[in-house]
Amino acid sequence: MPDQINLPELKITDLRIWVYLGCSAEERANPQAVSISTSFVFPAAPKGAYTDLISDSICYRQAVELIQETVEGKEFNLIEHLTVSVYDALFNYINEVGYNNLQIKVVATKISPPIPGLYGGVSFSYFGKK
Repeated sequence: MPDQINLPELKITDLRIWVYLGCSAEERANPQAVSISTSFVFPAAPKGAYTDLISDSICYRQAVELIQETVEGKEFNLIEHLTVSVYDALFNYINEVGYNNLQIKVVATKISPPIPGLYGGVSFSYFGKK
């Protein structure tokens, strides 16, 4: 098996947000904890890795705030739709700051879905290349 190429990656891991999420109105009546993780995979190290300037990299604070704006206070029936909504917002952000050829991956996990016996949560992953 050939060696896997390790590309530079910026990760935001386990951002906890309370979201109105569920298939029924009863389930959406109260916000539920959702964990959102995302990664930005660069084809080569971003310039900021060498310059130490935030202007030469992705500002993860801005990315986190964008994720929060995208989901907080809104209702979602499906974890899939929530995940793709976050991906689309991050895709637009990356486009605005001028990064090319990035791969973005978003994973949203509904931590405690109301299903008896399900203790590990439910996740949906979505990824693509800009």
